Order: sequence, then C-alpha cells, then structure tokens
Amino acid sequence: MLAKEMREERRSGIMKIHRYIFALAGHHLGISNEDVEEFTLDDPMFTRNLNRFLSKEETKILFLYQLAKELTFEDCGRSYANTTKYNNKAMRVLVTRGDVFPIQGRCVIFLKRAKIDLEEKTVAEEIVSSSLYLKPNTSLLGAIADLVATVYHPALKSMKNWGAITQKNNLDETKCECNNLFVAIESFQLHMQWAEQHIQDSVQLAVLDSEKMAMIDSIATVAGCLSVAHSKATVAIFEEIGTLWCQQIEMILTDAERIRREDDNTGPKKELEFWLGTTAKFNYLVQQIRETRAKMVIHLLHIVKSPVLARWQALDMKVTDMANEARDNAKYLYTLEKYCEPLYRCEPLAMIDKLAGLIGTIRLIYNYSHYYYSTAKVSSILVKITSQIVTSCKSYISDNGESNLWLMPKDILMTRLQNCIK
Repeated sequence: MLAKEMREERRSGIMKIHRYIFALAGHHLGISNEDVEEFTLDDPMFTRNLNRFLSKEETKILFLYQLAKELTFEDCGRSYANTTKYNNKAMRVLVTRGDVFPIQGRCVIFLKRAKIDLEEKTVAEEIVSSSLYLKPNTSLLGAIADLVATVYHPALKSMKNWGAITQKNNLDETKCECNNLFVAIESFQLHMQWAEQHIQDSVQLAVLDSEKMAMIDSIATVAGCLSVAHSKATVAIFEEIGTLWCQQIEMILTDAERIRREDDNTGPKKELEFWLGTTAKFNYLVQQIRETRAKMVIHLLHIVKSPVLARWQALDMKVTDMANEARDNAKYLYTLEKYCEPLYRCEPLAMIDKLAGLIGTIRLIYNYSHYYYSTAKVSSILVKITSQIVTSCKSYISDNGESNLWLMPKDILMTRLQNCIK
C-alpha cells in the first residue's frame, strides 16, 4: 500500500492552478483533464516538474502523450488495466522539461513569460501553450516546420490590420514591410525543412545479422584483429561486410554525381540547400567510417591483404573528397546568403544596393574556392539569381499575385514597373 499512499500524498498537493494546466493539456491532447491528472500523479518526477514550472524555477514544461513502459501498481499506486496498450507498452502522459523522454506523437508545450511564481488569478495571462504532432519517422524540426506552414504563416497572411504599419500613407512601403516579415518566417520554415530533410537523407552503413555483428563488434583493437586473422570464417565475415559497404557507398556516390534537374525559376537558396544536404550526408558517412567498427574491419582486411581493401580505399578517398567539396561550397555560399536575402523580398530598389556586393562575393568564390571555380557552377548560380530577381519583381508588381494589374491605379502600376526596370 506504500505506492498508493504516496500517490494520495501527491494528489493532496494538486490545486486549482494545477487543474487549469491539466485542462489545457487535455484539450490539446484530446483526452480528459482527469486522465492528464492521473498520469501526472503516476510519477513523483512529473509532479515535481510541474511544480517547478508553477514556481519561478522553470519557464517551460512539456506534456507528451505517447507509448511508454507500462507501470505496475507497485510503481505508481494504481492499475493500468483501462489504458490503451500496444506491444507491451501503454499510452501515457509524460510530464517533462524536455531533457529525459524523446518527443514522439502528440506534445503540448507550455511557456512562461518570465521566471515568476504563477498565481491562480493571473496564470491565463502569464503562460502560452501550443501543441505539436510528430508523425512517424519525423523529427521535432519537421513538426515545427509543419506547424509554421499550416498554422502560423496562413494566420499571419490573412491579417489585414497591422497597426501602425497599416496606417502609413505609402501603400508600397506598407506591403514591403509586411512582406519582410513573411520572408523571415518562410526562411525560418525553409531552414527547418532543410534540417529535417538532411536527417531523413542520412545514410547508415549496412549491417549483417546480429550474430555476425556481435562478432565484428567484439574486436576493438589491432591486437584483436591479429588474433583472428588466421580464421577463414572470421575473415569471410569481415570481407562480406566490407563488400556490402563498398556497394552501398558506390550507390551513394553515383547518386551524388547525377545531374540535377531543377525548375527554371529556382532561386539561389536552392543551391545552398543542395550543398548543405550533401555536407550533412557525407559528413555523417565519414563519421561512421572513422568509428571503431569500420576501423577494425579495415585493419583486418589490411592484415590479410584482402582484395576488398583496394576497392574500399579508393571509395574512402572519394567520400572524403566529396565531403570536403560540399563543406567548402556550403561555406562560400553562406557568405552569399546575406546578399541574396533581399532578392526574396518585393523591393526592387533595395536589390540595387546589394547587387555590387553580390557580384563581388561571386567573384571571391570563383577566385578562392577550391571546388566552386568552374564556369558551369558560376553560370548556374548567376542564372538562379536572375530567376529570383524576375520572380520577386513579378511579385512586387502584382502584390504576390493578389492584385489584378488591369484594376490597379495607373500611377501605382507605372511606378512599380519603373522601379523594376531600374
């Protein structure tokens, strides 16, 4: 009965302010606030985390609704007989600061404006809440990008009254200031999507069955390699995985060298995205090649003078060179990004001031980059820049496609056309 008594002791500390949080969390998670309360009482760490948030110690707290280890009566002081179960796990609410449990499924985030003690009368004014849903095989970055794309960005786009900005007499200035905000939001969303895509595109070196991998991982030193080099069965396993890795890396390199197909209106950010993705993919591959498992495989192949070794060494050099090229190109293209940013805003006159720096940066890249110095690559980035300038000018003239040019006042239309021609 000790667990039951401890649970009731935790329950005695639940106040109206706690239940306000439970109600909000239940609303976001689609379960009753009573269920949220019971799940919170399951673990003293959960109630402790919640109390830290209600006090001045913490400014954030997360409620996760996901499959987790099923608790026994001795663990939490209640039965889990009526909870949803799957694969020996139960659907539970986990109350965390974000540093213990992986975020999966539904998640509610509570944020506090400052490190203050929350009171029942003011709690609604001092906290904000939001929810995320992490789809299977999606990271937190992808969930944030989806939330911005499907909720916040459309909501802001639909706003008509922007306060002091709306009251300005210059319509073009008002629209461009609003557009600057949208460009910043879209840039944030884009970088989140890139990061998510890089995670999805990361390649894990292949493995054999568990018994063979256990044998490979049991060898962690050069001395260990020497001790098993006489075993034909062991050498065969090492050659098998070495051959498998070679085949896998050859496919990755073939895919990386394939000619890219891009739309005619692709902007310069697409070039940066490509090289950032290539950097992430090959850096992760190099990291795995430098780990103990791969090192021991190569050591043994070297000791027995396996024919697989020469093939591996050639591929290793190509992977390292590709990683260096991607990293170098991404570094130089990052310097270009600040000059390209104005090209994505409907401000043709603002573009003019940045063009000199833009061309100068491209010249710098052409002269000093170890890889991005070919005429084809420089021509490609110049075409993307030109395409983006044309796209932005079209958006500037038509208010992002929302205005009919035939219905627009002639003086406004002529001014915009002249600004684009400059």
